[in-house]
Amino acid sequence: MPDIRIAQAGPEFAGDIARIHVAARDAYYLESPRLLGVPGQEWDYEPVWRDRLRSHEHTVMTASVAGQILGFAAMKATSLPDGARADAFELVGLYVDPHAWGRGIGSRLYEAFEAKWLAADSATAVLEVWNENDRAIRFYTSRGWQPDGHARPAREGTTFIRMLLSQLEPLEPSNDR
Repeated sequence: MPDIRIAQAGPEFAGDIARIHVAARDAYYLESPRLLGVPGQEWDYEPVWRDRLRSHEHTVMTASVAGQILGFAAMKATSLPDGARADAFELVGLYVDPHAWGRGIGSRLYEAFEAKWLAADSATAVLEVWNENDRAIRFYTSRGWQPDGHARPAREGTTFIRMLLSQLEPLEPSNDR
C-alpha cells in the first residue's frame, strides 16, 4: 500500500477537490449510459467546494500520495430532514480519483470520517448514495451501513438512497414480560 497522507483541507484545495469530484462522478456515471450528456453535468464545482472549505459547518479531509491529492471526504454534523434522528453526523461525500481506485485511499478516508464521527459523539451517521453506484453501495454496506428506506429523486428517473450507521448496539430481546 502506498504511503497515504490524510490532512484537513483548506480553500486552496478547492480546485483539486472539484477535479476529483467530477472525475469520480463521471466514472460511475459511465456505468449508466443514459446519464451521459444529461444537461448540467459540466457544472463548475470549484466555487461550491471553496465555500464548503471556508465554512465552519463542513470538515474536508484529503488523501495524498507523494504530494498529489487523490481523494477527499467531506462531513458535517446534521439532523435528518424527516426528524427521525436529531443528532447525526453526515458523510457528505467520499471521492477518489478513478486512476487511484483500489489502492486503499477510500478506506483511509473512510477511517478519517469515522474518527471525526466518533469524536463528534453522535449516535448515528448518515449518507446518501446514488442508487446505481454499485461500487459505493458495496463499499458502505461492507462497513455496516444499511439503507433506511428513504430516497430522493436524482437524474433521469434514478434516486439517491439514504443509508445509516449507528454506534449503538441493537437491543437484545428481553425475556421480561
